[in-house]
Amino acid sequence: MPTEGRADAFPHFDRWRGTDAKWLVTGRVKKLDHRLLAEFRLWNVVKGQQVLGQQYVFRSEDTQRVQHVIAGEIFKQLTGESGPSDGAGDRN
Repeated sequence: MPTEGRADAFPHFDRWRGTDAKWLVTGRVKKLDHRLLAEFRLWNVVKGQQVLGQQYVFRSEDTQRVQHVIAGEIFKQLTGESGPSDGAGDRN
């Protein structure tokens, strides 16, 4: 099992349950030449399972766009409504 602190780590849910957290987001952004690889996972702390995981590749100057796309995906998963995402980017 990967250790916490890595993007692909399985969280220690017992620690997070102690904070009354219901949801947890983990992820990373990695620079690849003139592009960014952004990946994240959304975890349901109560159930102890991943509910969403995505990877995107963006131009390196589009850091704000990366934030909006990921926030939109999380918002949609939690509320069922479309979020602030512009839906752009290359999903892997």
